[in-house]
Amino acid sequence: MAFDLLLRFGRLSNSLCERGRSQQEVAGDILSYFLRNPEAADTFDGIVRWRLLGDIVRRNIEATEEALTWLIEQGYLKRESIPGSKPVFLLNSNMREKAKRFLAKHSKPNTKKSAKQKR
Repeated sequence: MAFDLLLRFGRLSNSLCERGRSQQEVAGDILSYFLRNPEAADTFDGIVRWRLLGDIVRRNIEATEEALTWLIEQGYLKRESIPGSKPVFLLNSNMREKAKRFLAKHSKPNTKKSAKQKR
């Protein structure tokens, strides 16, 4: 149904695609999926769901990597290499109080607390 509406209003434009991705890139993603899975059949809503899920995961991975790098650079976290395993991240105990101040300054208010305070 949603796809029918898009067809009625003309071709998909770059403004309907993700920020920074062209219509051809998004079309390539979809076409690649169907080439890898030639027996696949899906609705518009189904395609949107798996595409959005993949995009969300990719963005979250990138954002997490950037945030971890920043936290290490600021000294809040340490990265330790473990032979035969992936690195692990842990709190720098010398930065515990500074980390608490950072969170107090930058955290969103707890909505449950706010609701209780209103009562």
